[in-house]
Amino acid sequence: MNVTPRWKQPHDNKRRSKRRDAARYAQARAEVYERSQGRCEAAVEGVCAGRGDQAHHKRRRSQGGQDDPANLVWICSPCHTWVHGHPVAAVALGLLEFSSFDPAPGLVSVQKVTR
Repeated sequence: MNVTPRWKQPHDNKRRSKRRDAARYAQARAEVYERSQGRCEAAVEGVCAGRGDQAHHKRRRSQGGQDDPANLVWICSPCHTWVHGHPVAAVALGLLEFSSFDPAPGLVSVQKVTR
């Protein structure tokens, strides 16, 4: 039976990395909240609840987006649902970015949406 003290066992770098990433994301969320003063930064007319309650990644993490304040928007739930339901208009408003976005020119028309 191998009885190696825990401090001598190999480190679980993946777990440590997750904790570090979670702390970095929490710090970025706090900065974005302060920047917005708690208000929804999307403010989509006819949709917005006014008070933000979550951070939204403009460029999704799965597409290489980072957990930094420049990529985050403080947003309310109704606006967040709208952004993901209307990606072309959200891109036009700067609320969503894609690493490679081609909305099939000629098939999709982007209408100006007022905030």
